Amino acid sequence: MVIFKLMCFKISIFNFYMKLIIEIIITLMALCILPEFAECQDNLVKIGVLAKRGKERCLEKWSPTAEYLTNQIPEYTFIIVP
Repeated sequence: MVIFKLMCFKISIFNFYMKLIIEIIITLMALCILPEFAECQDNLVKIGVLAKRGKERCLEKWSPTAEYLTNQIPEYTFIIVP
């Protein structure tokens, strides 16, 4: 009876460590893949603006701000999204 309990205990510890190892491997794989997705963004920054007076008026008023930011920070492109 004691031997059976010890064997069950060893198996449960083995299962715990196997699950832990699998979780660590999956996490590391995900961390390796994430930077690839981050580079696909083309450095585009969308600026959301509440367009109370219509889309045209919003773009007319806020487009110069996006152009200024794009000129000042050349590695990013800023656009206004009404």
